Amino acid sequence: MYKRIIQALIEAETAEDISQVCAQITMAFQAGKITAKDNEQLFSLVSKIDGIHRAGVKD
Repeated sequence: MYKRIIQALIEAETAEDISQVCAQITMAFQAGKITAKDNEQLFSLVSKIDGIHRAGVKD
């Protein structure tokens, strides 16, 4: 599940896509499919990606 969520983040192109990934993370954690540590790491990654997206910085 963790790898699927990472892949979804890689493929996310819009703010809506990122919101959907956040929902996936929450559902996976609530279902016990990812650990609390995974949950924290994924949301930290989402936060950084979102910050970059909002700043308009592209690689």
